[in-house]
Amino acid sequence: MTKTMIIRHRLTYATGTATAHLINSFHTPQGVQQASFYFNFSATYVGVGMICPTVVSISMLAGSILSSGILLPYIESKKGVWYNSEYKESSMMGIYGYKVLISIAMMLGDGLFQLLLIPFKAMRNLRRKQQQLAAATNAFRSVDAIRRTVLSFDDRRRTHIFLKDNIPLSYAILGYTILAIISTIAIPHIYCQIKYQHIIVAYIFAPLLAFCNAYGTGITDLNLYNQYAKIVIMIFGFWITAAKGGVIGGLVICVIMTLIISTAGDFMQDLKTGYLTLTSPRSMFLAQAIGTTIGCIINPILFWVFYHCYLHDSTGSYPAPFARVYRIIAVVGAGGFVELPKYSIAISIPIFFLAIATSAIREVAIHKNWRIQHYIPSVAAISVAFLIHPTTSIDMCIGSLILLAWNKVDAEDANLLASVVASGLICGEGIFAIPDSLMGIYNVTPPMCIRFLASDVNEKVDAFLAKQAH
Repeated sequence: MTKTMIIRHRLTYATGTATAHLINSFHTPQGVQQASFYFNFSATYVGVGMICPTVVSISMLAGSILSSGILLPYIESKKGVWYNSEYKESSMMGIYGYKVLISIAMMLGDGLFQLLLIPFKAMRNLRRKQQQLAAATNAFRSVDAIRRTVLSFDDRRRTHIFLKDNIPLSYAILGYTILAIISTIAIPHIYCQIKYQHIIVAYIFAPLLAFCNAYGTGITDLNLYNQYAKIVIMIFGFWITAAKGGVIGGLVICVIMTLIISTAGDFMQDLKTGYLTLTSPRSMFLAQAIGTTIGCIINPILFWVFYHCYLHDSTGSYPAPFARVYRIIAVVGAGGFVELPKYSIAISIPIFFLAIATSAIREVAIHKNWRIQHYIPSVAAISVAFLIHPTTSIDMCIGSLILLAWNKVDAEDANLLASVVASGLICGEGIFAIPDSLMGIYNVTPPMCIRFLASDVNEKVDAFLAKQAH
């Protein structure tokens, strides 16, 4: 995954890239002054749009138009016919079920194609390496460094260090296998609803989903492990069945696969940061292992504090609304796919194959250097747009437009400072999350609230305020 996504595909991983630029800026002449200057922005996705390729932002906007403007309004017009009109918008048995299944179908289609493409690219690169290795004298030579002769000295240096200190594949396979064996033996003794075959199947398919999620994170900067988790709950809940504890079993398997899937996306962000800052991947992995060990001690303590000190319902200080959502999904999954809204599976299947076809056409166009390659959208970016609010896509497009305009006006300054500005936009809002959380814990309300309303809602508010004045 590291060689494929960071070296070969050179995926953005906007958060990891932003972190790396922020770190690098403090270790370069006048870098400290530049990073302070750009640290107070708060439009995260504008910054992401400045880092991500323009095709990603445009693809997400196209996905938002397709979902919120065309497909979902049509499905909503079938309310009461295809699905029960009494279900809330966030219910998997309502319109949200269509959104999740369509998005996952597209993600899986694109991710599966990219995964199957790796062996073919590896064989092609191996042939090229055999042909060019004898003539190569560059000290930083590698498969991709030889192929990409236009790489700068810095990029070749990063590639050399990244590949030199990489984690051997045999270690990864051995470690994963040992952990899978331990889980297969231990977890069924803890949860009687789960059998050995459930754990084995989970560990077989988890790498596939982890690859899909890490690939999507690389191009959109969004870790959507929770969307995969919803499908995992339903599949294993249906397999175990409600009579044999499918609700609890589905949730437990969901936790196992979610940890694998989410960690893949997060760790690839960190490795991207390490790649750009000339940090050894082994050092990054060791830091992750230490952090995980500490988390195994701290997290249970925090859970104990929250569990014993706060209410556990929707009226408490920490209602944990997603706990209720996941439980509902588990109940639906244990009842079988018949609980899903009508035609949701039928719609998702052709979209899955359409995603594979689109990814294949895009790969061929890039390989053949066709002009159409710049106009073929990213399937993963489109799929993300089904799960987020359209404003996110608009913000990213604004960031891309700012970068395009900046390049038109002053390309040299844009190349030098665009990443710094984007890093400030992303990191600035991230830093503010700490005081924002503290204000929430201590129930501090802001002295002023600014809200944008639709015209009809605004008229109702004005009428209400006028009535209060009398």
